[in-house]
Amino acid sequence: MKRKLADENGIENQIQCPYLGTIDRKNLDFDHERICSVTLSNTNIYICLVCGKYLQGKSSKSQAYFHCVNEDHHVFAHLESKRIFCLPDGYEVQEPSLEDIKYNILPQYTKEDFVLFDRKCFDLQRKEYVPGCLGINNIKANDYVNVVIHALSHVQAFRNEMLLGKFSKRLTSNVSDLIKKLWNPKAFRANVSPHELMATIADASEMKFHSTKQSDPMDFLTWLLNSMHRELKKKNNSIIHECFRGFVKVDSQPIQPDLVDDATFVENSCVSPFLYLSLDLPPTPLYRDENEENIIPQVSLALLLEKFNGTQVTEIGNFRKTYTILESPDYLIFHFKRFIKNNWSNERNPTIVNYSVDSLGLPVNGEIVNYRLSVNIAHDDGCFKVHVFNEETKNWYLMQDLAVREIAPEMIFLSESYIQIWKKIKH
Repeated sequence: MKRKLADENGIENQIQCPYLGTIDRKNLDFDHERICSVTLSNTNIYICLVCGKYLQGKSSKSQAYFHCVNEDHHVFAHLESKRIFCLPDGYEVQEPSLEDIKYNILPQYTKEDFVLFDRKCFDLQRKEYVPGCLGINNIKANDYVNVVIHALSHVQAFRNEMLLGKFSKRLTSNVSDLIKKLWNPKAFRANVSPHELMATIADASEMKFHSTKQSDPMDFLTWLLNSMHRELKKKNNSIIHECFRGFVKVDSQPIQPDLVDDATFVENSCVSPFLYLSLDLPPTPLYRDENEENIIPQVSLALLLEKFNGTQVTEIGNFRKTYTILESPDYLIFHFKRFIKNNWSNERNPTIVNYSVDSLGLPVNGEIVNYRLSVNIAHDDGCFKVHVFNEETKNWYLMQDLAVREIAPEMIFLSESYIQIWKKIKH
């Protein structure tokens, strides 16, 4: 390790820095909220490359300087500029062997880097992992956030925007930072922690969503997409609408029991945009049939989608409605209405939805548009897990907090699907 000092004639001399061997990469965690561990300030934060503590400043009266003197730790990295300094002397350390630390503070990508995503990688513990399929730490009850972030990070167009873009708004910037860490091919550890993102979400949602209280992932996904659209929109368009927005025509008639002739009904028609489609599961049967079958009720996804064929009538309140999809998005989100609130708790519908992960025909304005499954968020005994299709490796993975494993696609539909994302097949 060498530092550069200029002599009285302005000629730079290189002096070797003696503290390179004290750096311990296993202690470094760049996922924590960037605040000083002593003052709790969030400005001018450095990380000690020996013990991993976050400390403010590097002047002679700063917390990092005091830490250097008291603990005999000398090498610090600035978390914003990624510059590395040696204290108490205060000179900048420039050494190629530290580039991996600078990269892991916050990975940066170009389009050429995407070719690295199909390779198996190893962390500092020699644990094998696949970029994009790193576990996310469940701080206490934030599994509903983890599955949504995993889901969005495998929407390829959205992922690429988050990896390549630079964002000034806090929420979008934190989502982008976490997705960049999930796809890191040079990670120090095969998992990430969402501390900084959860703090931002709690502030932006006014504590509606936070890490200590379980919430509905569909409610969170809806809030997140709308919030990010407001931060990203230009001329009322954004990557959110480019990926997920479609249009549906809704025809409605008031229910008038005293009239027999349907021709006397007044019909209203409107076209509405949507970011997701809600599908109603059939009620759970109270009794088994005579052959002791249908213990776990099942329904096909094609049957549920008949709601949008333009002819099937759905009664909502005092209206009868029919739905026709006029324009389908590149990525189609389904929400299965699995939970019903009553006076005491959320009642869960255990119905299994049957489908093929490789092909789905969606009726769109009289034509059939084909999709294939990319993401399946499922309910599992009070918490949530997610199945994702990795476009680079062409394999399916099951992720539940820190647990990640490859899974056969035939096993996916056996879970209680709650949210799905389907990718349009373009010919």
